[in-house]
Amino acid sequence: LYLLPYGVITEEDRATLEAHISARPNWLREQLQTLHLPEDALVLLDTPPGPSLYGRQALGVTQWVMVVLLADAASYATLPLMQRLVQTHCAPRTDFIDAFYLLSQLNSGRQLSQDILRVLREGVGQHFAGVIHADEAVPEALALGVSVLDHSAQSQASHDFMACADFLTARMQAALQPA
Repeated sequence: LYLLPYGVITEEDRATLEAHISARPNWLREQLQTLHLPEDALVLLDTPPGPSLYGRQALGVTQWVMVVLLADAASYATLPLMQRLVQTHCAPRTDFIDAFYLLSQLNSGRQLSQDILRVLREGVGQHFAGVIHADEAVPEALALGVSVLDHSAQSQASHDFMACADFLTARMQAALQPA
């Protein structure tokens, strides 16, 4: 398992990166090839939210997509855009397998969160990977620089992450089984 986080960059660095990527449409694919990864490697690419050159290149090389939405109206409003990006940059490719949707920071006590959860589940059906509840264990773990699984294994968020991992594992194993 390899993780390539997008990270935090300055506006100047972002502009430089996008100019570089714009001039080299296969930049990300080339960078991944230089890693000489084994055939069964799983690489997680974190992209900035919304459309970007980096995000489009990531969509152009990925076999799986996980769209993470916050349980708020602004994030939910981006769902059609994200679905179009997947349809445009992934679906036409023969090596693309599937896209999943995850709802993060769900507050079960807020009606808006409940409504977004219901509509998202209905809208993406079997592609709904689950929820990560709003849980104080997450910012605490971030502040400590550790995984929420290590910080608070019994927290709701830890259980949510494990349920999401189980969902993805089952889907990936099923998709990779010979027909």
